[in-house]
Amino acid sequence: MEILFENKTAYTKDLYDKYIKFHSRKYGVQELIVYAFFAFLVIMLIIRSIKDFGWKALAIWGAVAVIIYICRKRIFKSREQYKKIAMRRVEKAVYKFYDRYFESTYQGVTTKISYFEIKKVFELSDRYYLYLDKSHACVLLKDSFTKGKEEAFKDFLDTKGLFKIKKVKKY
Repeated sequence: MEILFENKTAYTKDLYDKYIKFHSRKYGVQELIVYAFFAFLVIMLIIRSIKDFGWKALAIWGAVAVIIYICRKRIFKSREQYKKIAMRRVEKAVYKFYDRYFESTYQGVTTKISYFEIKKVFELSDRYYLYLDKSHACVLLKDSFTKGKEEAFKDFLDTKGLFKIKKVKKY
């Protein structure tokens, strides 16, 4: 198959920092709202169960709190991983776009990704974020296309997936 577009983006600490900031603003508020609502419900249930069942219920709710704490650590693990990765040396990610899929090569590992796996695409002034899920995204700098033009790439993406490119003016 013929390569239609190729992008070689240098993943620097600055680029990771911008991604973490963007990701936190897009998805951090949703997570915070869910946690706040869940915490409110748990507090109400704890108060009600202590009134009805006494202090034995407190032990059960203590176990539930430990489970919630463990889950919270797991959810925020991806942000910690990005921060650790950002401290490494500069790595180049190479993205090759074909008619039916694209390939991502990073640290010597090549992954073949169908366009239908892309859930969301955000366009900023200097880069694109292609989200595969809520914690994994491909970052493509607009000035890093080595084959094809950035404007043609945007039109190409519009025709390929079940997503709409969301233009973000300010983050």
